[in-house]
Amino acid sequence: MKIEFDRKLKELRNAKDVTQEQLSAHLKISPQAVSKWERGEGYPDITLLPRIAAYFGITVDELLGTDRVRINEKITAWKNESSVYRSKGDLKSEVELWKNAYSEYPQELEVMGEYLHSLSREFDTNFEQSENSLEMSELIIKLGEDILSKAIDSHDRGHALKILSYTYDQIGNTEKALECADMQGDFWDCREMIRCSISKGESNLIECQRFILDLVDALALTVAHIESSYPTRERIEIIKYILNLYQGIFVDGDFDWMSVRMRQYCRDLSGLYAEAGDRDNCIKYLADSAYYAKMHDELRNSKQQHHTSLLINKLDFVPKGVGSKNYTCNEAALVLRALEYKVYDPYRDDPEFIRIKNELETIAVW
Repeated sequence: MKIEFDRKLKELRNAKDVTQEQLSAHLKISPQAVSKWERGEGYPDITLLPRIAAYFGITVDELLGTDRVRINEKITAWKNESSVYRSKGDLKSEVELWKNAYSEYPQELEVMGEYLHSLSREFDTNFEQSENSLEMSELIIKLGEDILSKAIDSHDRGHALKILSYTYDQIGNTEKALECADMQGDFWDCREMIRCSISKGESNLIECQRFILDLVDALALTVAHIESSYPTRERIEIIKYILNLYQGIFVDGDFDWMSVRMRQYCRDLSGLYAEAGDRDNCIKYLADSAYYAKMHDELRNSKQQHHTSLLINKLDFVPKGVGSKNYTCNEAALVLRALEYKVYDPYRDDPEFIRIKNELETIAVW
């Protein structure tokens, strides 16, 4: 276990505004000895450790930095366990994990951030059905504000502000939601834009390709935000535009986790065509939705590890094709569940509708 006595001693002295001379006088040793310790060129006699720790009001473990190492090891183990829950869509277990971690280390920013993230995902997923939405929103806001008061890192602050914005919006406090949003950096000053401008060579290609994926996904999601404001025929054209955005990037069909997006938008398009009474397109896009659902569900066993489409050919697939999700079933089950929507009533006896349903039933996992 790594001992970080030199770093910790320096931090403690600076925090308490104590000079090396003052500490050495208290310990009845030379200032040169303290200076040597802080340069990492030696350690104090073991009999001095309790006196140094008591002087700063901490434990010997904290003084040696071994306590910090143990905390980091615990957080790493919790994050590994949490990633398993996220890949399965087990929100309840994930929230419980970070709730317990937070109760043990309520001042650890990383723990606070993970707890905030898991709570916000559960809040967003169950907002309309949950009986304790108000209580949960209050906890999210408290955590977010605590992080803002402690965090220096812009990523920690940005993540907290984003969650606070969405939470305030969901509980109807638009003014606070916009206030938090306005505290974020401008789009043109974002990390990705800057890294794309200053990175060089192969790393520049990778940075730019990652940003391209983010930009396309962000553009598609932004367009989707306004789609419902239009009449059915125009909504159909808007969703087709969204599909074309993704297909224009993943020209080789190497959608990776974004096959989830394709599954959703194809299902939405199918429903709109059903609403418009267009049987052929309704069935076509329903079949496409089932196809993309199956594609994503098979990613775990896929041997493909690298994108081949030109604009993203320096990027690897998401490891094992998994990421965070807010549901325990697989993608095929989501499409199958959507088939129960009333809009599909006119097509229940259609042979192609029945074929798609039967195929989904064979691969759906609830």
